Order: sequence, then C-alpha cells, then structure tokens
Amino acid sequence: MEKVLNVSYPTVRARLDALLSSLGYTPIKIESKEELAARRSDILSRLEAGEISADEAETALKLVGR
Repeated sequence: MEKVLNVSYPTVRARLDALLSSLGYTPIKIESKEELAARRSDILSRLEAGEISADEAETALKLVGR
C-alpha cells in the first residue's frame, strides 16, 4: 500500500486506524516484549499468592500469548 499511495508505512497505518475508528472499530494495540513479560509475571505472581487458580492462570497465560 505504501508504494501504491506513495506514502510511508506510518502514514498508511494512521490512515487505516482512522478509517477503522470511523467505522466503529478499535485498532489492536501491539504490546512490546517487555509489556507481555510483565503481564505474564503478574499472572504468575497472582497464582503464587493464591489470588487465582491454576486453571485461571493457564487461561490467562494463553490469552497473553496471542
């Protein structure tokens, strides 16, 4: 699309995000590796503290991996 529109990737991405927003959709936020690691660590800490069950932790960890 960059070549066809003769604009940079960030411009294409911004325009597509604006289009999706105008249609009522929310663009997906891509998390960094550090953010994903922090989410996994939080889930494991909650499991260790007994705040969630092993099954809940497993489900949450699978969702973080997506």
